[in-house]
Amino acid sequence: MKNYKRIMAVAMVVCLAFAFTACGDKKEKGGDAAGTEETIVDVEPGMYLAHFDSSTTNPVPAYQFVGGDMSENIPAGTQMDLTLTLKEDGTYMLYVSFTNENNPDSDDEFYVNVYTTANGKYSLSGNTATIETPEMVSTGFAAGSDALSKDSYKACSFDNGKTGDWTSTDNASVLACVPATTFTVENGAIVTWEPAGSETGNPNN
Repeated sequence: MKNYKRIMAVAMVVCLAFAFTACGDKKEKGGDAAGTEETIVDVEPGMYLAHFDSSTTNPVPAYQFVGGDMSENIPAGTQMDLTLTLKEDGTYMLYVSFTNENNPDSDDEFYVNVYTTANGKYSLSGNTATIETPEMVSTGFAAGSDALSKDSYKACSFDNGKTGDWTSTDNASVLACVPATTFTVENGAIVTWEPAGSETGNPNN
């Protein structure tokens, strides 16, 4: 009987030893009792690009960091380019442009060019980068007479449809062009984005 008790005691010690070893392995890997693995950051500081034009098959995200919703204009010939630069110091610079011609004539009535720049802080998680509401935003709108007649283009103006350049310092509503946003990155390129907060962009839409 005594031998049986000794054997059972040794067996319990061995089992406990294995249990603690297993728990230790999980902690080192960043897991917990539920088996959650450590978050692997695929996005690193650097430059990430997105391009949308008439050949794009993916849907254009819900807002495009300008005064109005320009998504319907992209299949019609306007192209959109986005550059998100994530700096080592935890700050970002965002540049977005819409244009239908690279070198327009001064009297080109169909020409349109819209741009927005912003900067602020960001965070990374997995294959996403989330930018905070920016510290400052600037936007500009230049267009010919035909573009000025279209409501979707005029919404990119912060002066009753007129062309010009504006900053959030002078006009607080410009800041709403760039809400807190989460970008999804695949193979070093931005594939889509969505709101990270309650604001949804396109303040004049």
